[in-house]
Amino acid sequence: MQRPYPYRSTIVIAIICALAILFVAVYAKGRGTVPSRNDPAISSTGNTNIQSDPNDESNSIINSDTNWKDQFMNVATSTKTKPSTAITAIATATPLTLTDALGQTFFTNFAKLKQANLTTDDQSVQSVIEQTINNTVAAASTPKTYSTLDIIISPITSPTSIHAYGNAVALAFTNNAPRMDAMTIASRAMDTNDMTILKQIDPVIASYDKMIKAILAIPAPRVFSSGHVDLVNSLSLLLYVARGLRNVDTDPMQTLVAVGGYQPAQVALRDALFTMRDYFNTNNVSFINTEPGSFFGTVR
Repeated sequence: MQRPYPYRSTIVIAIICALAILFVAVYAKGRGTVPSRNDPAISSTGNTNIQSDPNDESNSIINSDTNWKDQFMNVATSTKTKPSTAITAIATATPLTLTDALGQTFFTNFAKLKQANLTTDDQSVQSVIEQTINNTVAAASTPKTYSTLDIIISPITSPTSIHAYGNAVALAFTNNAPRMDAMTIASRAMDTNDMTILKQIDPVIASYDKMIKAILAIPAPRVFSSGHVDLVNSLSLLLYVARGLRNVDTDPMQTLVAVGGYQPAQVALRDALFTMRDYFNTNNVSFINTEPGSFFGTVR
């Protein structure tokens, strides 16, 4: 049974890394010295524990660059975590991003600790960190979740109808699947410090959106309705991750939360396709090479 999204441990680790950076920066500033971002004392060492197929080019960012979280942290601490960002946002009535909210909450609570001379009290500091984590996770956007109420259910379960269903779903994939990986694009943008590259994620977002709409429009066999919903939700999570990566330059903390769903989304999509393939096999439904449904034979 899959654990429900989001993986709280992944999010907590990511946010603790960010808060550690914030805490050291504030503490150093109070002493009159602000370490540079490249100072080992404020580097991020969060481990994502993400695994992927080394032969899958779309997952190359996971295999070749284990410091992607460090890159996100560098973006997060460059401008968005400064108190002036949150103050400016409030003054201009601009809605706070998740990154702004994180910085504002942390600095407000840290200021209270400093006034009470509790900055050296480990228990008090830990309490502030936990409060900031809870507030940040609660405020983060989440992927849209679908249920059987959102799909079209067909009472017909003949081999012919199941065969047509398989071809329709496969066609939705082949016609709308994104040609690039959002994680790879975002990594390239950060590696080159060229955030205009993030625009290349827009077609990826559009592709996932089209796939979801196309699959929702396909009547699913009643006995396979849950499998159909699982497929849609896996794509919804991929869409959520892509949108988070698109805004890494403006809201890196929301990106961190979204990226926590990258591996779960891949696993969920693979599992949904496996389940669908097994459903066809159980009902003795097969597809010839010239049919869209032959796509399920390539699922590994």
